[in-house]
Amino acid sequence: MIQEDILSFTAVMKFITVIKQSEKLTQFTQGHVPAPYRCGNFFENIRMVEQQAMLNKIKVMTQLQLHCPSCSALVHADDINIATMVAKCGQCHTVFSFADQFPAAASVPVYSKPEILMPVGIEVLRMLSELQIEISWRKTSNKFFLFFTALWNAIVIPMAVVIIMTGELKMLLFLSIHLSVGLGFLYASLTTLLNTTYISVNSRRLVVEHKPLWVPFNPGHDVSAFDIKQLYAIKYEQGKSNGRPVFAYSLHLALKNGQDLKLLKGLKTPDQAQYIEQEIERFLKISDEMVEGEYRM
Repeated sequence: MIQEDILSFTAVMKFITVIKQSEKLTQFTQGHVPAPYRCGNFFENIRMVEQQAMLNKIKVMTQLQLHCPSCSALVHADDINIATMVAKCGQCHTVFSFADQFPAAASVPVYSKPEILMPVGIEVLRMLSELQIEISWRKTSNKFFLFFTALWNAIVIPMAVVIIMTGELKMLLFLSIHLSVGLGFLYASLTTLLNTTYISVNSRRLVVEHKPLWVPFNPGHDVSAFDIKQLYAIKYEQGKSNGRPVFAYSLHLALKNGQDLKLLKGLKTPDQAQYIEQEIERFLKISDEMVEGEYRM
């Protein structure tokens, strides 16, 4: 029995060794397994290695300067694509590969995001000339705020009714602040239950609208597609529940002029933010690159 166990263990170890040495492992870890079926620690370690490799590549590139092979002009950093090792000269507009000039950087594997499946609450319509994304706030927002709003108003509104019935109007003045806050919470909860975000993308514009209720602190956007350099997700603390932080996710645009635009906020899972990022970048043919501060699964 012990001998059989030893033989089985040896066979398993040999199998693992073969898999690790195979090029299929790289393909296997680059998104061919749906998110719900991944082995967390194993894949997370591989992603960390790939991410560090990309940082090493950037480090190698930033230590050197690149010159155009046609006119010898210095190539600006904005005209260099580190991921594809291709650059464009700003003087003579020559497009060239520089992988042969920096073999150390070219040999480093580039981080690749896994394929994100469509999350619950998001619907996508893909056409040749346009991409349409609909996001249901009710299905993609955190439900804690709805519970807190109901609890707040369940306490404040009965108190206001009792004060009005007893004629203690001075107390009602004191309670008015709490009533105002409760009404604000109630309106925000209605937007969560009723609103839908509509994202429309074509070759010229990216438009974001929230309907049917107007939201004062969550405006829509209308951005030129030519100005978009990159999309990326951010994890942030939305609030606290029982002393513990409640996290949410936002989707940002990195524009070519150096500005950062918060496109969406309040998403409850990273898959929601990264799926929208994936679909927009794919439609606009934007090569995914790492951004400082970006949340990576």
